[in-house]
Amino acid sequence: MSLKLTPITTLSHFPTMSRIRRLAFSTNPLNNLMFGSVPPSLLETWFLEREKRDATNPHQRIIAVMDEENIVAYAKWEIPVDISKDVAGGMESMVKIEEMEIPKRPEGANDEIWGAFRGGIEGMRGRWSDCARDFGGFGFFSLTFLHTF
Repeated sequence: MSLKLTPITTLSHFPTMSRIRRLAFSTNPLNNLMFGSVPPSLLETWFLEREKRDATNPHQRIIAVMDEENIVAYAKWEIPVDISKDVAGGMESMVKIEEMEIPKRPEGANDEIWGAFRGGIEGMRGRWSDCARDFGGFGFFSLTFLHTF
């Protein structure tokens, strides 16, 4: 079986990607604490809405690993943006995915654990990924997600 890397540029692959995302974390203890009582179909629907939201970020690229006809894994990359120059509005025009509203969590999700997890992620992002401080205003490539099953 040969595999190939394919950029994802349309929403048609998103239902498959949502299924892969659910399966990729289905045995993760933290994921089970946050979403263990959520039916798989509702969790996949929520992931689908999040994928659609993320797709509006012009600084993100999704690359899939495909066999002859199916996605078997995918990754999301944030690409660099020069925030020190006023290119098409500079930093002000950049879509900040972390500031976009996350779709409402599915019924049965553990909001307390979810909030603590998201708070921890945001704290680490602020501590370790300051473009102006660490990269002289030029952004950096960032692997946002890698999902496989």
